[in-house]
Amino acid sequence: MTPRFSVRVPASSANLGPAFDAVAIALARHVEVSAVGEPASETHPAVRAFRSVGGRGPIAVAATFPGGRGLGYSGDARVAGLLAAHAQQGRSVWEARAEVLHEATALEGHADNAAASLHGGVVAVAN
Repeated sequence: MTPRFSVRVPASSANLGPAFDAVAIALARHVEVSAVGEPASETHPAVRAFRSVGGRGPIAVAATFPGGRGLGYSGDARVAGLLAAHAQQGRSVWEARAEVLHEATALEGHADNAAASLHGGVVAVAN
């Protein structure tokens, strides 16, 4: 039996003036990945991230905001997918968070949106 899980992470914005790609903020919108619901396409960034660390089976992805609007959708979705895979493997967010930030940064190419989605609040990153 596949374990049931649901992971919810905040949207983020890293388009903060001169701190572009260095400072990001978590927002009051979210992306949720779960083991229950309509399966997302294998090309979805959350599914690709989920698979990249050994996630098995279908996952559903829902967001309270549209992609492509400056809310860090790809980074947020990747963090949610990575956390979902770790949850499926029995790891807590606390245990997986450093690894997830590293994995999300590798997939995304920069850490700003991923760090805000993972840690919440306002974050500053250096690549």
